[in-house]
Amino acid sequence: MKVRALLIVAVLVLGLGGCNNPTYKRSTVEHDLVNDTGLSASQADCFAVGLERSIGVDRLSARTAPSARDREKAGAALIFAIVACSGAPYDRAKIERALQVQAKLSATFAKCLAEGVEKRVGSDQLAAKGNLSGTAQTKIEDAIVLATIACAPPTRAAQIAELQRTAGLSAGQA
Repeated sequence: MKVRALLIVAVLVLGLGGCNNPTYKRSTVEHDLVNDTGLSASQADCFAVGLERSIGVDRLSARTAPSARDREKAGAALIFAIVACSGAPYDRAKIERALQVQAKLSATFAKCLAEGVEKRVGSDQLAAKGNLSGTAQTKIEDAIVLATIACAPPTRAAQIAELQRTAGLSAGQA
């Protein structure tokens, strides 16, 4: 049920908002995410900021259907929010469950991704505030990319698909 609610909110955020809500408002999105999906307030804020950075406020305010690329970027923003903005104390098992339930990753991939990011960044950094800017954000994003490559099936096509899904990279970037 929470996965369905998250998908509904993500679609609404990505441009299918109703007439009563013609513009994107981060506070509304965060409120809906917390109330309807089970994301924490910190994760919801992180997710909304990620959407604004990767998709842009103008696109989020548009009344058009989200593109496949928009959905990839939203998925990457969600994964970053789960991994980087879950707060203290750091709880890898909780992050693995959230990656499975909310980001729809397999149990094996979620475990591998969470372990890989933790190994590269450290649990102290992942539990810290301030992961949305500067070197902390870059370090975590890089760790997600490297962990994705390590966790994905060994074929190049599978790695590209996972990089698009987890890191929001285009096929050319992957």
